[in-house]
Amino acid sequence: MRASISFACGRWWPSNGAAAPDALASALSYARDTGVPAMRDTGFHDRAALLKDLARVLRRHAAEFAERALYLGVRPVDTELEVRAAGALLRRYADIGLRDLPAGNQISLGATEFMDRSGSTAARRAAVPGSGAAVHLLDDELPILSYLDRFASAFLAGRPCVIRPAPLTVSLLAAVTERVRAVELPEGALQFVCSTGDLESILTPHEVLVPRGGRSGAVAVAGLGAEPDTEAFELFIDHVVDSITRWTGRPAHAVRQIFVPTPLVTKVSAALTERLGEVVAGDPRDPEVTMGPLPSAAHRTKVTTQLTELIRDARLRYAGGVPRGRNYLPPVLIEADAHRQVPHELGIRGPVAVLLGYGSSAELSAALARGPRRTRC
Repeated sequence: MRASISFACGRWWPSNGAAAPDALASALSYARDTGVPAMRDTGFHDRAALLKDLARVLRRHAAEFAERALYLGVRPVDTELEVRAAGALLRRYADIGLRDLPAGNQISLGATEFMDRSGSTAARRAAVPGSGAAVHLLDDELPILSYLDRFASAFLAGRPCVIRPAPLTVSLLAAVTERVRAVELPEGALQFVCSTGDLESILTPHEVLVPRGGRSGAVAVAGLGAEPDTEAFELFIDHVVDSITRWTGRPAHAVRQIFVPTPLVTKVSAALTERLGEVVAGDPRDPEVTMGPLPSAAHRTKVTTQLTELIRDARLRYAGGVPRGRNYLPPVLIEADAHRQVPHELGIRGPVAVLLGYGSSAELSAALARGPRRTRC
């Protein structure tokens, strides 16, 4: 027998082994049969107002979510920042709906076009909500922000959502979904499915599948005119260190590659080493801690395996000490040459960055043009 918990916004289907694939099929069927008609009974302005209500509800529970996220190794201050960012995003979508979209469910596209020479027949293109669900496969990085961003965009457009979280984030996002109950969304508008299954066999052409994001990471570039002991130089160092250590460097926007002019490599390396040496790893609840552990032993093993391959073709500049136990990994700084095709394209999701020196703007452009290869971790 399949276990389910009814939500005001739809249903939450917890995984229970053999019934997991059936849960996905049931969730999609419920979204098509109940969610689509319920969403069409509301308009853009109605859904925008509900998003504003949701932002207010979630903001009141930021501290609760911060406590829930401790098992992921995330500091409470970082989770609360993520919740504030998610609330701002919901309000932004709501503003778009109220300001830029009509009250109903139809958007006119372009001007009226006459279909014959006499002008007796005319047509105008229009966009209306689809007849299928939006299926979102979430990642484990910035889970609250990713969850609410994907839900809000589809909800405003008039599509019911089926959310499948990453295994690590089920507990946290289930707590977020519980709080969504305070907002009376249309029946079937949101379903939270904690299961695996063959999506290809149950999706129809009317569904929209949104996969997990890429793993490329961002780059930080110091210009040829960068000078040490200046405010700009210090801000650059601050940004890089914060990116490496916040959320243990797991988000896709974390800096993975640091490009600096070759004459500055030594000074930048020294500055980063000094600052990374001040990083305090430990229990995220401790206000003195500036970096928590990785979320799981499997994640740590994956990062260390990739790190071993990376160091093979580069030079290790810094790897600090961390407490014993749990899944701690020190911040790691590696140096390589920008013109070499080193395996910094692995897309490591951890507190690891590669420092690359470049000699000219052309050399920098060539290195950036190669770009990191998008891989899955």
